Amino acid sequence: MLDHEMVYMQIRDTDADSLVALMDSGVMVVPANISNKRVVRQAESGPVFIVDSETGRLNMRYSARPQNIGWKNDALSKRALNLVREILMDSEYIAKQKLKSGQGIVCNNVLHGRRAFVDDPTGESSRLYYRARYYDAITFPDNL
Repeated sequence: MLDHEMVYMQIRDTDADSLVALMDSGVMVVPANISNKRVVRQAESGPVFIVDSETGRLNMRYSARPQNIGWKNDALSKRALNLVREILMDSEYIAKQKLKSGQGIVCNNVLHGRRAFVDDPTGESSRLYYRARYYDAITFPDNL
């Protein structure tokens, strides 16, 4: 797991031009969602990093899965994307945790990787994974 704000700071400190490219509104495209020959959602383009105008919070939208995202094809965007990939593979700020049965993580869309999971061949146990997606970040009162 890796906090997106740490990725932002590492890019800022390494190559500020790449950060500008990643904040461009056309740097990535999420393909249209088509189901049964019907467009459920149009293709959406947007930046990787964006600052929420209401809260001032930094948000990151990214996927390493090539079938889920299309990328702008200019030299600066390619350089920026390669830098993101390098950071995701080798950042000193990556936290690793192997979840045990009954464990989970509650977070604000932390960057994460996954390893393949194989169910118990005896059928005694199998993986059950819940994922909920909310569009508002977790917030806490100031007095906590």
